[in-house]
Amino acid sequence: MTDNLRLEGEGGAPFTIIDLPATNIARARDHGIPGYLQFRKVCGLSVATRFDQLQGIPLVQQKVLGNVYADVRDIDLFVGLLSELPQPRSRMGPTLTCLITRQFNASRHGDRFWYEREHQFGFSLPQLDSIRKVSLSKEIGRAHV
Repeated sequence: MTDNLRLEGEGGAPFTIIDLPATNIARARDHGIPGYLQFRKVCGLSVATRFDQLQGIPLVQQKVLGNVYADVRDIDLFVGLLSELPQPRSRMGPTLTCLITRQFNASRHGDRFWYEREHQFGFSLPQLDSIRKVSLSKEIGRAHV
């Protein structure tokens, strides 16, 4: 994971400028972010009481987690998210999918300038239909033409 965070020092010798996973784990602990299982609970997903009950995490990884953490409740969020198998047609596991979905929904509903809010901009239905046809991938594709 740190392969893309390398620079060349004097004489062309590579050196790592940061250990991103360790930094993410430390930041979460510094800020009091709850552990992985607390977020699974928030998302309505199963919560394990033992390492062998961790759903969506391969058995080999469950054993590694059991060797690293004294208690299943101690698993750091970042570590748990990286341990999950991706959902079908996705690169993310169920917990990260839930958290990102919740954040996007909160951002949209909390944004007073969101174009779909009633009485905000007064877009007509045909205008809203036209706006809804636009996607980020289409816009990025146009930028590369």
